[in-house]
Amino acid sequence: MSRSLSAMVDLRLDPGGALILSWTEAPGPRNKAVRPEAIAHLRRLTDAVSLAEGQRQSVAIVETRAALSAALVELLDGPERALGQRIARADAERRRLDLVVRARSDDRGALRAHPATWMRWELLPFAETRRRGAPPLTVVLQLGSQDLAAPRVLEGGGLRIAFMAFSPHDARPELDFEREEEELLAAIAPMAERRRARLRVVEGGTLEELRDVLLLERFDVVHLSGHGVQTPGGPRLVLEDAFGARRDVEPAELIEVLERAKAMPELVMVSCCNSAEVRGSVASFAAELVAAGVPNVVGWTRPVGDGIAMLAASVLYEQIGAGKTPVEAAHIAREQMRREEERTPAPAHVWGTLHLVSGSAAGFRIDDGAEPLSERVDRDEVYRFLGSRMRVLKTGFVGRRRLVQRLLRVVVRGQDLEPKSGARDVAGACVFGMKGVGKSCVVGRAVERAKQHTPELGVVVVHGAIDERAVLDAFQEAVAVGRGDATAEKLLARAEERVFQRVRRLMEHWRRRPVVVVLDDFEQNLDRGTGGPWLVKPEAAALLEALLPACATGKPKLLITSTAAFRVPWSNERALAFMPVGALDDAAVRKLWMRGRASNELANVSLEGWHDLADRLGRNARVLAWARALLAGKTDEELAAVAVSASAKLPVWAPGDEASEKKHAEVAELFLRHMAYEQARAAFGEPALEFVKRARVFEAAVPREAFAALAEGLAVDLDRDLDVLASWGLLEVGELDGVRAYRVSPLVEPRFEADDAARWHEVAAEAWEALADKTASDAVWIERTQAAWEHALQGTHVARAERLARRIDAAFDHAGLYAHNLRLAQRHVDALPGSPFGHRWLGYAEFRAGQSPSRAVERIRRGHALLAQSLGTEQHPDVAASLHVLGVVLRVQGDLAGARHALERSRGIWSEVHGTEEYPEVASSLHALGIVLRAQGDLAGARDAFERSLSIKIKVHGTEERPDIGASLHELGGVFMAQGDLAGARDAFERSRGIFAKVHGTEEHPDVAALLHALGHVFMAQGDLVGARETLERSRGIFAKVHGTEEHPATAASLHALGGVFMAQGGECQRV
Repeated sequence: MSRSLSAMVDLRLDPGGALILSWTEAPGPRNKAVRPEAIAHLRRLTDAVSLAEGQRQSVAIVETRAALSAALVELLDGPERALGQRIARADAERRRLDLVVRARSDDRGALRAHPATWMRWELLPFAETRRRGAPPLTVVLQLGSQDLAAPRVLEGGGLRIAFMAFSPHDARPELDFEREEEELLAAIAPMAERRRARLRVVEGGTLEELRDVLLLERFDVVHLSGHGVQTPGGPRLVLEDAFGARRDVEPAELIEVLERAKAMPELVMVSCCNSAEVRGSVASFAAELVAAGVPNVVGWTRPVGDGIAMLAASVLYEQIGAGKTPVEAAHIAREQMRREEERTPAPAHVWGTLHLVSGSAAGFRIDDGAEPLSERVDRDEVYRFLGSRMRVLKTGFVGRRRLVQRLLRVVVRGQDLEPKSGARDVAGACVFGMKGVGKSCVVGRAVERAKQHTPELGVVVVHGAIDERAVLDAFQEAVAVGRGDATAEKLLARAEERVFQRVRRLMEHWRRRPVVVVLDDFEQNLDRGTGGPWLVKPEAAALLEALLPACATGKPKLLITSTAAFRVPWSNERALAFMPVGALDDAAVRKLWMRGRASNELANVSLEGWHDLADRLGRNARVLAWARALLAGKTDEELAAVAVSASAKLPVWAPGDEASEKKHAEVAELFLRHMAYEQARAAFGEPALEFVKRARVFEAAVPREAFAALAEGLAVDLDRDLDVLASWGLLEVGELDGVRAYRVSPLVEPRFEADDAARWHEVAAEAWEALADKTASDAVWIERTQAAWEHALQGTHVARAERLARRIDAAFDHAGLYAHNLRLAQRHVDALPGSPFGHRWLGYAEFRAGQSPSRAVERIRRGHALLAQSLGTEQHPDVAASLHVLGVVLRVQGDLAGARHALERSRGIWSEVHGTEEYPEVASSLHALGIVLRAQGDLAGARDAFERSLSIKIKVHGTEERPDIGASLHELGGVFMAQGDLAGARDAFERSRGIFAKVHGTEEHPDVAALLHALGHVFMAQGDLVGARETLERSRGIFAKVHGTEEHPATAASLHALGGVFMAQGGECQRV
């Protein structure tokens, strides 16, 4: 017996516009006309659901969905109870009811706007689901008259997915498309590891690139992710044009691409806001696609967040990968979302907006018993050549989307769009970065995209060192490829002129013709200058002088790849846009792994192992491409051995080596590290190599000035040599605070091993501390301060380490990052076991992280003893701070007498050191002392301590609007309450609540909730039960919202207090 019971009901739109309901099998009516008022009623209910969802009113969503659910059931059930009987039968047979609502019309074009498309059939089970706790049936809307049949079995044993995210730079908010790609790749990684899924990322975000991919390869699923909008002309997807700008795509345009595909995908996932919404008489994007012949489309009827969209897609693909049909998979995805939302205090009910429209409800499934997917990449076709020697990727390009778009704007429009300064006219661009990062591939990709935009684009490629023969050959080859330009042939044949003069004349001739001239590996044409950027050699300078005038004022454009930036000769200084390219990011590394899995090259390598190798290789695109081929068939254990070897050396490649079995088998003798060092030794001698070893102390890229002290005693000119070393791959180039930054490549020096290491760690610590002081960002400040502290520890520079540690401790403790702060404190003590502050830091961090107070006290006392020993006196701020921390922890431990003694000593020392009580530390000690005195029952002493603390804080800060003042008022209110001074307590609590609301910018904060809770008790003691109930309800609501659940001690306390109010009012305790 099948595990499900199938049923089908038709809603047929007759030529006159009437809607006819027919069950295909008894029980149920045949050819029953649906009354217009019933349709109007359903429309009103659907609009009510849409309004509630749009306004995110949780209660209204539930109520309107329940009403719509009941109306849909009534429509199908009728007096015969046609639907009810089927549900009852399925229940009796312990099977699931699968219902297909079939929208029919003799006019195929009418299906796109059929009334059934707006009836939200996924909500039909809503009311019954709430009653039962689980849906009694699945429902799918089918457009067209396809009869029920067995699901179609896909070829192969896995799911082939094409994924394209789009986020134009001029559409807001700009989506993090790389993160979306990474999350989807992570979601299907378990299936990919079993070769039950393969994902192809369409990098460009354009309709044209999607078209090209679907023309060449068969896909079962097309997943589109980005913005969707409703326009007066209908729904649109906000894709990108070739330049990354917004291009609104209508359904007909996407339909044309899908119809021309190598095979029509079985499922299109339109993961965009409102992609399945029917607005008025305008059909949804999803319905448009299905009506045009797409078998299945999943979309959303409302806006949806990235997290929930990715959850839905993950479950959907997981279930299809496990052999489920789209209907079953969508049902399970909704249920997973529903259960996730039920765990939240304020569910958004987004699960009910996931909408599947089908052209054939039977759908498809993969054969999970079949052989898994298997497809190898033909290595001979991975690369292609521009010109004769410029090797670029033919397949396998990852990342760099914005850089490609920026280059494309240069080639097609003659403009560079810089992130900060905006658009400016340019003659071309130079892409620069270390060897192997993919500069040539990026330029090749941009040229390829430009040819899609302008098919007649001519391409001239000159590779390496410039000489007249190479230049003439390149231009003559381009003219021959273009054919028919007799004038160009004559100009190049003028032997009486130098080649560069001929090129100048030719460029003038081509001024109105789209041409791109590519100068690849241009670093071979550069000389070290006496300072600053590299200088262009005379032959290359002559070529630039011939090219740039026409490129600056006409359609031709110049693209250059180089390992170093350089000074453009003479009057053309700003003619080129310089664009750095660095290492691959996480998303690109993950994509390479996925592709390696698909080609079986990385079949036995885990994602974690691949990431580790990528990090060791500096995420260098060329080296990772080599590594992927080299690692065919290797396991993680073998990969670990390769990674150790690869961290010290990288292979040298020549065209064709990627197909050489010998090259794959050998560990080459000549590697980048060896080559770069030899070049540096020949050019600068041993001092440059010593400088590189010292500079490896920096793990992250830093500006030029940070290296100054590292060059001490060496014949190294930073202004001259840093860019030279970078061009040879010894240094990587990045950006920090808007200026160029450098670090030694881990490929060159795997670790820091210079002589006199402690000295260079001190230099690095000083540099990072100076960089920290320059930033206005708290996050950047703490990151740089921590880097400075790490270097101080490694160099055992105690004074600096202690000073920085105090800042780090204060920052992380203030941020509530107690566990992280504890780890850093332990690291500090491990590195400096004799550090007085380190032991105090560790003890208090353990206490704040919820660990044993007794052990914390032991550590703090150990630090205090070391401090007293080193200082020889107690009259010191560090001693007072140590006693303060000790007193706080002793109080929590229950040693109130010890806590009082420590805090009184702390306060006394602070007062003596500063010569006055009017100091923040004195106020802090008095505050802590007041808490201890209150716990001892000394309310008068506690009140005096809190009032003195409050007075000092207000005087020192000059304002009440500070959290520490709010805290003192809170404690003072508690003392007033205990003394029976209810008016004083209320005033203190109200002031404190107002301060915290202002400081935090909202009342939705635990501090405000705690004050409301306290005020509730005051109102109750004053007999104001209405006020008590109101404030306690607000307190409970805030606690539940900020903690994301009512299952929290603070919420429980508010509920308990509310119970007391209800009892006092003479009612029943509503919640406990």
